[in-house]
Amino acid sequence: MSSQNTTSAKIFLANTQFEKLAKRPGGVSREDAIKSAFSNIDRLKADAIFWIRQGVVRLDQAIQDTWISADDAARFDFAITLSASLRDVGATVGFPLLTFVCNNLCEILETQKSGVKLRKDIIDVHRMALMLSAQDKYRKSNLDDLPIFKSGFEKILTIFRRESGTTGLES
Repeated sequence: MSSQNTTSAKIFLANTQFEKLAKRPGGVSREDAIKSAFSNIDRLKADAIFWIRQGVVRLDQAIQDTWISADDAARFDFAITLSASLRDVGATVGFPLLTFVCNNLCEILETQKSGVKLRKDIIDVHRMALMLSAQDKYRKSNLDDLPIFKSGFEKILTIFRRESGTTGLES
């Protein structure tokens, strides 16, 4: 018995307000817009790097504050927001190790906020990695560039998964 699809899909293009504005005469070409965006990112990198370094110090303090008041959801929310912001900016301006560490911190903090008690060394390793990841020496580094670092994170990852009962955190 063969089944044939007797219906056919009708494909149509949406004509959105954004498309109309983008296609109007005198607009900037896609290539020029991309060049301009990258130029603006390059120009703002120095400010972003300064912001990252300040953010790392603030995040480290915020993480310590979650240990002082483990029942205070607002402290966890603040630390998670800082970590997510650093992760996103780090990815944009070329801090892959910072991005990795902050992504893990977001998940660790969310796990702790939900009431799971984790060993303090899981957090401490990430705090130390956070400080290293903002230094010029490690700015362009990712885990594959740092095999000893990677091995340590794999061990911490195993402990985190066992203690939290999750499959979370990047490896």
